[in-house]
Amino acid sequence: MKISTNVPGWLILVGWGWLTFRMWQVGIRPRATDPQTMGRRALHIFGALIFTALTLYFVGVGLGFYQVPHPPKH
Repeated sequence: MKISTNVPGWLILVGWGWLTFRMWQVGIRPRATDPQTMGRRALHIFGALIFTALTLYFVGVGLGFYQVPHPPKH
């Protein structure tokens, strides 16, 4: 397993993880200051599903579980 040393990339990934956590939190159990309509909560849950999938994919790429194909050289 090869771990990437791309520090800014990992910091962005941590930010995405925090965004994903907040979207799940607002969608499932909003605070008094968060939007509480069912439509807004549904959008937060939908966004959380997408961000969860992207976060898991990029963690897998960073840890070397997936091989990203490189464009062909001409």
